[in-house]
Amino acid sequence: MASFNLEALKRSGSKPAGTQDYGFLIDQLSIKQNQLESDGKLSSGDYDILESMAKKLYTNPGLTPDQRSSISVKISSYQSDKKINSFKDTSDIDKLNRDVKDANSKAKNLFITDPTKYLKANGAIEKAKLDKLTATIERVEASQGDATKYYDERDTTLLDYQNTLQALDDIEKKNPNTNYATYMVTNSYGEIVDMKVGKIGSVTGYIPTNGTYGGLPIYGKTNRVNELGKNVFTLGDQNFVEGKEVVATADGYANQKKLILEGMSTRGTAINKGKVEVDPTKLRAQNEIRREGWAEGDKGTIYQRGTDGNYTKYLNTDKAKLGLKDGDVLKLDSYKEQAILPYVATTTDAMANNVPPPMPPAPVAPTVGTTSPSMTSTTTPSITPKGTKNTGGAPTERSSQTASGVAGGMMGKVKSFFGGLFGK
Repeated sequence: MASFNLEALKRSGSKPAGTQDYGFLIDQLSIKQNQLESDGKLSSGDYDILESMAKKLYTNPGLTPDQRSSISVKISSYQSDKKINSFKDTSDIDKLNRDVKDANSKAKNLFITDPTKYLKANGAIEKAKLDKLTATIERVEASQGDATKYYDERDTTLLDYQNTLQALDDIEKKNPNTNYATYMVTNSYGEIVDMKVGKIGSVTGYIPTNGTYGGLPIYGKTNRVNELGKNVFTLGDQNFVEGKEVVATADGYANQKKLILEGMSTRGTAINKGKVEVDPTKLRAQNEIRREGWAEGDKGTIYQRGTDGNYTKYLNTDKAKLGLKDGDVLKLDSYKEQAILPYVATTTDAMANNVPPPMPPAPVAPTVGTTSPSMTSTTTPSITPKGTKNTGGAPTERSSQTASGVAGGMMGKVKSFFGGLFGK
């Protein structure tokens, strides 16, 4: 580590000596700055180090007034840049939302088998986001800036937070008339690829089922077609099949499109059965990309894992063009996406090649009434491809499984805005 040699400036005699050594010492300060920003950015702590070194140089009696003034400018610059960078880090809404998305993904993987813990975790995440937005608004207004976009984001987040708390209250009180539903996307193995809780009717593209999760109605997306040509939504080891249910209307009764648990009795073409509570302890979130499986990155990049464990990255295309359904594609948080990047062996640019990418293999449906090996496993498979070089891969994350530790174990792993907020 470079260090200052101030002895030369203490010699008697000596404005010329001080002037001569000043350039050397300023060079040392620049070298230190280059070392600190070798990772591409100066952190708040880095600025503190540079400011401390500059202050030591400023107090040396061997400096001329002009040299001392130049050092004052540097100190002021370090202080200003530190504030600006800190403000940028804490006011970037897109970055904040990426961190929230990553934390929500962890909540799904950790607490999918416990609806209460799942909602408590999401509530903690939304509360943390509210706190960050509130602090940013105060800073923006203190600097006479326009905080409109932060108010808008906070209002949206507050509504999400209130809905999460109300849904949690309905689960805990077993409210049979809840206005909230669980929206699920699963793969052909019945593993949950994506899940969210919201007001009934607030999310489009999902079909109601007669199943419930923690008492909340389940809305799902079909992921395969059975031998009778009926669309099927597979959840855990249960299949919900396309059918109709008799519902009351203002004019009497009507048939409503619905996904009905397979095996329930029918009367003609209509099904009029009650709700079926899905056992959450038998549910599993998909947390690995299978060989020949597909994944979607944080910004929409599509990846396919090959039989050798390496990946192909597809540019300028999307799920629809590849013939993929939502349930065919695992959504990656930013950390998992970073973990697979060293194993991307091929990049296919649909625009450059001017040819459509290959169609995906048809998903294999599990045998009715059985559970796939992936669903009975009690361990969390690593996203690091097997059979390839080991460069460290994705770290195994461990988090507290208690209700009181929901936020701590998860949020402590999320960098930037949430890092350390709930403890590690």
